[in-house]
Amino acid sequence: MKKINTVSFDYKARVLLGGRKNYKECSDSSWVVSPQEKAISPRALFNLEDLDKITKVQDETSIDRERIRILGGERTHAPTIAYQLKDVRASNGNLYKGNMKYCLSGSRDKLLTDSIFEEIPSGCLSCSAMGAKYFGHWMRDDIPKYLASKEISLPLGYMSQITEHQKDYSSLFGINPKNYSSGRIRELTILEDYGQNSSKKDRYDLLRSKIQCKYPRSSKSGVMILRGSSGQQRGLINEVEVIDFLKRNNFDIVDPECNSVDDIISKCRVDILIGVEGSQLSHFNYSGNDHGAIITLQPPNRFNNVYKDYADCIEMTYGFVVGDAGDCGGFSIDISKLEKIIGLAVNKINSNS
Repeated sequence: MKKINTVSFDYKARVLLGGRKNYKECSDSSWVVSPQEKAISPRALFNLEDLDKITKVQDETSIDRERIRILGGERTHAPTIAYQLKDVRASNGNLYKGNMKYCLSGSRDKLLTDSIFEEIPSGCLSCSAMGAKYFGHWMRDDIPKYLASKEISLPLGYMSQITEHQKDYSSLFGINPKNYSSGRIRELTILEDYGQNSSKKDRYDLLRSKIQCKYPRSSKSGVMILRGSSGQQRGLINEVEVIDFLKRNNFDIVDPECNSVDDIISKCRVDILIGVEGSQLSHFNYSGNDHGAIITLQPPNRFNNVYKDYADCIEMTYGFVVGDAGDCGGFSIDISKLEKIIGLAVNKINSNS
């Protein structure tokens, strides 16, 4: 049974009178969980001429940001900050306080809301809008955020649906937030936790150690994780050629659409990951061997190196190969250029051993 969404009406009225505010402006108190840090980021492994192939970057980044990532140098890692808000309302997965709306569900305000209303004395948000939208962000951002949130208060989450892989990883890592949709939270903490600081590294290391204790290293040299068809299409035209080349060089192949989490982790306990840039590569963040390497295959019209940030944090090498544009938005990878980057990655891994 549904009822009128009075929370949404109240929020819209306040915005008309006083404009919008964010959670920082509406917080009653805040504190630094982990401070800002500076660190030297290594240069990515890539063929310089590949940069001339780039025609467009992923929508949520910019070419300047990507250049900073791949060229290396001193980087400033943002602090982890906790913002505490009193008397927050939740409706259809979104959070409201006065002129603030914190979106998690990605949906517009609804006229009707769930009839179930639950009051929570205190909680800490352990999820994000990006994590609800992208599996990769759920893996890389929301799982470590859960570890930080449970040190503060009851972890709160909102997931309208959860995949079998997410269920398995939640069980493996002990991720069990209290899911909510509508109600009142008397005292809510929102973590700003996007920086790759020491706190984030400690949490990554803890999660990685759980996998390393349970799954032995593979005898394979590396693994290719296939992009599949469930996400946004980034068609690798010569995928069969790439797979054949990698198999000849002792690489395993993982298809997340066909393999269980147990199979994926077992095959990812290797030194080198290769795959089309996308959420599926996040399996390797926790499963890959220490001081391993991530090599992304980049569509020229969707250049994005978000994995460089995570690779730096967990002390992995990062490289990429930009493909050549093909028909219908697809792209192909020059095998000789891929072989060169793999060779550079092997040299880096051996020097770090």
